[in-house]
Amino acid sequence: MATRTHLRKQHLKIAEQVRSKFGPPRATLDCLCAVVTAELSLALHEAHIPHKIALADTDMGSHAFILVNDTIIDLTAKQFNRHNKAVYTKPFTGKERSWYHQATTFFDTPEELVRVQVLNHWPENQVHGRLAKQVRADLAARLPHEEAP
Repeated sequence: MATRTHLRKQHLKIAEQVRSKFGPPRATLDCLCAVVTAELSLALHEAHIPHKIALADTDMGSHAFILVNDTIIDLTAKQFNRHNKAVYTKPFTGKERSWYHQATTFFDTPEELVRVQVLNHWPENQVHGRLAKQVRADLAARLPHEEAP
């Protein structure tokens, strides 16, 4: 069995690899939180690392990030100008002061997140493209034609 320290290093390594796909560390990745979070979730699933996708949906806006062992892993926190790391980590208490980490909804898979985004008509550039295509096909097969998004 792997130690907690090993798992944390593994989490960070995966997070850094995913983050690097979206541009240099200095890039803020504004409005890409759900896309980047979905991609990180896919990588964590592939590595068999249990996690949740958290969505903060407040009057201030919406923001997605990952929770692993009650730790926030946020690859787009730089966009809020309070964090300077490309991979932001912090213990999750459930009483976060920053609106963007006040999670209101949790998902087990990125497909669940994307389904909510599609049904709520999020802008296309803020939805994971490949997963959105799968979700739309699934919805079209399940819903009457006139109701499918």
